[in-house]
Amino acid sequence: MSLKSGLLWFDDDPRRDVEEKVLRAATRYEHKHGHPPDLCYVHPSTLGGDGKSRKAGAVEIRSGRSVLPHHFWLGVAEKGERPAPAEGTPAEPASVPRLSLTRRVEAAEAEKGAMTPEEARQLAMNLEKR
Repeated sequence: MSLKSGLLWFDDDPRRDVEEKVLRAATRYEHKHGHPPDLCYVHPSTLGGDGKSRKAGAVEIRSGRSVLPHHFWLGVAEKGERPAPAEGTPAEPASVPRLSLTRRVEAAEAEKGAMTPEEARQLAMNLEKR
């Protein structure tokens, strides 16, 4: 486990799934560091103990025994550890702008019905101000 830079995030809200928690943490990471993370380590129990990695947007989620439950350790993977693109996934052209993680979290929150679109926008604006 090695990350170039990192952010440790705590979220024990049982109403959110792992992917949503990682996207929220990734939004904060992107705001703080100016670029999105591509790797997140979580306690093995967070992934059901099967050891298989998952994806939350562009962030690969891996288990790490040194990470405490309900904690998310995000960052940019070292070159040798970078997640490989999924098979059949075309590379995104550099000229195509990506939605910021903040906007993706906003959309996911509104889509799940966990909050209204206005509440999601407010959350995104508050995160961007930090």
